[in-house]
Amino acid sequence: MANQLISQIRRIWRFLVVRKYYAMMSFTGTIHFLFCLFFLYYQVWPMMIFNIVSTTMYFSTLLLIKRGKEMLAIMLAYLEIVLHGIAATYCVGWNTGFAQYLFVVVPLGFFACLELTEGSKRFVIPFLLGTLVGILYASTRQLSHMLTPPYTLSHQTVDFAFVVNSVVTFAFLLLFLILYTYTISEMEQKLRDQNAILDYKASVDPLTNLLNRRSMQEHLIKVFESGRDFAVAMLDIDDFKNVNDSYGHEAGDLVLLEVARIVQEIIPEGSPVCRWGGEEILILFIDASKAKATELSEQVRKCIADNYIPFYQKTLHVTVTIGVSAHYGIHSIDETIAEADNKMYYGKKHGKNQVVSLQRRI
Repeated sequence: MANQLISQIRRIWRFLVVRKYYAMMSFTGTIHFLFCLFFLYYQVWPMMIFNIVSTTMYFSTLLLIKRGKEMLAIMLAYLEIVLHGIAATYCVGWNTGFAQYLFVVVPLGFFACLELTEGSKRFVIPFLLGTLVGILYASTRQLSHMLTPPYTLSHQTVDFAFVVNSVVTFAFLLLFLILYTYTISEMEQKLRDQNAILDYKASVDPLTNLLNRRSMQEHLIKVFESGRDFAVAMLDIDDFKNVNDSYGHEAGDLVLLEVARIVQEIIPEGSPVCRWGGEEILILFIDASKAKATELSEQVRKCIADNYIPFYQKTLHVTVTIGVSAHYGIHSIDETIAEADNKMYYGKKHGKNQVVSLQRRI
C-alpha cells in the first residue's frame, strides 16, 4: 500500500515537473479567483475588479506557454504579483499579509531565468528585479504607516487573511525551492551525460568504434604500473592497400568495420582493443599468458580468413597477420609493442595470414 502511494506521488510529481509552468499559472489563477470572491464578499471593489483581470490573465498565459513563450508568461505573472501585493496592501492594510507575495517573485525570477535564459542573464536579470522588489516592499511598508486603508476589515478577518496569505506564500516558496533543486539536479545529470558522451567520443575511433590510440595508451600505462602480467597482439590486414585501390575507400572502410566486429566478438570482455593506426589493430590481453593470447589471436585470424564480405555485386575477402608478445618486467611498454610489431612484419614477409609468437625478441 505504501509503495503504491509513493509510486503514485512520483507519477504526479513527474507530471507536474514536465508541465510546471501550466501548473503554476493554473494554481495562481485559481488563487486569484478565490481572492476575487474574498474581496467581493467584503465589498473591496477595486481589488475585486483587479482579481477578475488577474484571473483572466493567468488562464490566458496558458496559451502563451503552449506557444513556447514561457518567459513572457512569467514576466506577466511577476508584474501582476508585485502590483497585486502593493494594491491589496493599500486597500486593506499591511496586517492582511498581501505584501508577503512580493517575496514569492524573487525565487520565481531566479528559477525562470535559470531555465529560460543563458549566460549572465541567469543571474543579472533576477538580481536586478529582486532588488527592485525589495525596494518596493520596503516602500510599501513605509507608506502603509502613513496612509489609512480606504477599506476597513474586522480584526478576525485581518488575522484570517494574514494566516491564509502566509500559508500560500510559504507554499509557493517551498515549491520554488523544490523545483529549483530538482532543476539543478537535472542540469547536473545532463552535464554528466554530455561529458560521458564526449569522453566516449574522445576515446574511440569514429569508424570502427574501437578504442583510439590515446585511450589504449592509458590502458597500457595503467596495467604496466599495476605490475600485472599482460600480452599484446598487433594485427594488420594483409594487402589492405589493394582493397582501397581496387574497390575504393568505401570498401576499405567496410573491411575495417568487419575485421573490428570479428575481433570484438572473439576477444573476451576486459581485453581492450584499439585501432592503433591505419589498418593496424592492437589487442591488450590483461592477466593472460602468451599462450592464451596466441590462442585467441589464432581464433581471430581463422574467423577473418573464413569470412566473406558482400560489397554490392562483389565479395571481399581479406586475411590478417598477427604478432603476439608477452610483457616482461625488464622491458618497457614500447619495447613490448615493438616486439609484437616486429613479429607481425616477420609474418607478413613469410607468407602472411598467420599468427607469430615464437620469433626471438628483436
